[in-house]
Amino acid sequence: MNHATRKAKKPKNDTFTIGSRIKTIRKKAGLTMVELREKTGIAQSTISAYEQNKIVPNAKAILALAKALNVDFNHILGDSIEPNVISDKDLLERYHLLPNSLKILITQIFELTDAWMKIDNLVNQGKAKLLKDSKLSLSSI
Repeated sequence: MNHATRKAKKPKNDTFTIGSRIKTIRKKAGLTMVELREKTGIAQSTISAYEQNKIVPNAKAILALAKALNVDFNHILGDSIEPNVISDKDLLERYHLLPNSLKILITQIFELTDAWMKIDNLVNQGKAKLLKDSKLSLSSI
């Protein structure tokens, strides 16, 4: 999978490069390059090249990095303010500090979201079956 589009120009100020933002966000998220590789499928050597501004990630790579780092892709591109990056460990610690009533509410939200996703999947499967059936009936005419 090719995640680089072109060689990066040597920046005058490293603070504002895509590579420096990827590195900063990754470190704030508490991830190593190996962990980021596991979350994105992007080779560790490629991630290193991004962070060193040797190559510029393409759109697909930026989206994968943003998802893995739990930030909006615009932040990687430098078009947004500093995100509130919280590591999984910190998030879990904060969750345990919540009152039980909020924990129950969060659990219910996740259950409803899961149910909605299952229903949506079934609807999409039904649409696909209807489309397939209609093509079969149209081709038999």
